[in-house]
Amino acid sequence: MRNEVEINSIAAYLFANAERHEFAVKNPPHGDAKNGEQIVKSIGCLGCHVVGEGKRSEIGPRRTFGQPLENIGNKTTYEWIYNWVRDPKHYSPSTYMPNLRLTDPQVADVATYLTGLTGPPATRPKATPDAKVADDVLLDYLKNVMPFEDAKAQLAKWKPGAETASSSGSASSAGTAASAATRSKASRKPVDRNESVRGRQQAGHAPRFLRSSPTSRTRRKPRGSGRSFTTAHLRQGARAAAAREAAHAELGLHR
Repeated sequence: MRNEVEINSIAAYLFANAERHEFAVKNPPHGDAKNGEQIVKSIGCLGCHVVGEGKRSEIGPRRTFGQPLENIGNKTTYEWIYNWVRDPKHYSPSTYMPNLRLTDPQVADVATYLTGLTGPPATRPKATPDAKVADDVLLDYLKNVMPFEDAKAQLAKWKPGAETASSSGSASSAGTAASAATRSKASRKPVDRNESVRGRQQAGHAPRFLRSSPTSRTRRKPRGSGRSFTTAHLRQGARAAAAREAAHAELGLHR
């Protein structure tokens, strides 16, 4: 069941992220398969691709640079093969597949030959997983890269309808907050500054202009000092400096 979930998920992802492609030649003509086989074996296709030569692992890395061509007829359409062989860069500008410079009839021969390379039909799905099985597999992946609770929260965000519910919940929360703010603003009384000043005076707080002057305040303590540094200390230091200057003058010393 897990394999079916993973296969379905990969296929859905590829189709959802694929770009739309327009064929350069629509409804191309068919050609001769035998002539196409000779072209494939003579112009260098087998330098990168394998066609009916055993297991790919036994061929070597140089011959497996391109995809094996066995069973390619079961994997895609004649129209796609024809346009790919005719001009690979029209489909994929960054491809390493070279332009073989074939004529349109030769391209038709090669496409007819490759379309005939078919094998047994693909294996049908062995089970049809439901949404719960898919969620369990995805949760198993998520919990390997994040804490279990975060993995469950992330899975809930990815479920269909989660985004709509989240946006409606956010809008409801925003409306509630706006209503609360309106009620709070309506119940707020205007501030009477005179009443505020009177209340502070009654509580024993002096008005700002009646507080002590800056010269009598205690100044910041110097670093490393354990006592307050006041104006008296300033005056004491000035007297000591004057006494040193007088002593130096009397002894004839100059600073």
